[in-house]
Amino acid sequence: MNPTLHQTLDRPLISIVVPAYQAEKYIAATIDSVLRQTYSHFELIIVDDGCTDQTVQIIKSYHDSRIKIVSQSNQGLSAARNAGILAAKGEYVAFLDADDIWFPNKLEMDLNTVHRYQDPVCVVFSGHYCVDDNFRLLNIPKCQTEPDTTYNTLLRNGTVLPSSLFIHKDILAAVGGFPTSDKTFFEDRAFYARLSGRFPCYPTGHRLILYRQSMGGLALKPLLNYDLALQAEQKTVEFYEGYVSSDQFKELKAFHTRSLLNRFLKCNLFDSAKRYTEHMPVSLLIGDIKGFLTILSFILNINMIYYCHIGLQMLLQYAFFPWWHFECAKAFKNTIKSKVSLHFEPAFNQ
Repeated sequence: MNPTLHQTLDRPLISIVVPAYQAEKYIAATIDSVLRQTYSHFELIIVDDGCTDQTVQIIKSYHDSRIKIVSQSNQGLSAARNAGILAAKGEYVAFLDADDIWFPNKLEMDLNTVHRYQDPVCVVFSGHYCVDDNFRLLNIPKCQTEPDTTYNTLLRNGTVLPSSLFIHKDILAAVGGFPTSDKTFFEDRAFYARLSGRFPCYPTGHRLILYRQSMGGLALKPLLNYDLALQAEQKTVEFYEGYVSSDQFKELKAFHTRSLLNRFLKCNLFDSAKRYTEHMPVSLLIGDIKGFLTILSFILNINMIYYCHIGLQMLLQYAFFPWWHFECAKAFKNTIKSKVSLHFEPAFNQ
């Protein structure tokens, strides 16, 4: 074992970085999910990225010395995360978006994973559930249970959220944080490229995050302008050069091409999807059920992806409701009676 491992893992301070912009609707539930963690040696750094709503007032209503507010003018998500990293005093930094929720044992499982692999300078991540604003189940993405390369885990598979990341401070110092040069592309993917191939990456093997997802609002807005949506994808792909091999670059380019098409279809922007496929190799659609449904959609002029997506969401929300209610009740059973309010508890009882 590394001689410094016991010292490193004894009871390290964890810095939790939450970038917040106009988050008054969600921030209380997010803070509550941190305060109910079974591992309590942390500092919660909430970066006020120029909020003009009630976000800051809600944060200040919490009287917990572990909560710290860093304020700045509105500079975007990456700059806010970097401001939090700069203020962090912990040995590890965990990221959490202002509208996401952690299960109570999230940090404990992160540290258990570091113990299990005896490799303190690493990246740890978890799986997640996709939910709507009322915490109704929308999707259950694949949860990785075995270690893989950082390239496969963070870039190729495309299912790791920033809100699941638990990273040693030395890694953040080495990669320089999140890219801030351009707000129009996917900063988290660019950050993953900086990590790719350089550091060990381990899964907790559990779904420990509730990820709020919507096909309207924030998810839809970046896609409404076709040219800007295309530009964002292209800039993200261009960022990969210098961080991945030529074969990996080609693979990621194909991944982003399909990803943008799929998002057009899921948001029912059918005309944009058809326009996009005019310059897209048909070979990218061959090989799986999603590609088959996409081709069928264009043949029939009916957005099969959208209707299958909506149908799956309805199935999960209603047919799986008893199971989902049981899972959430089980996960939060030790905190519902605590003094920490469970802001989203009523949603589970609807």
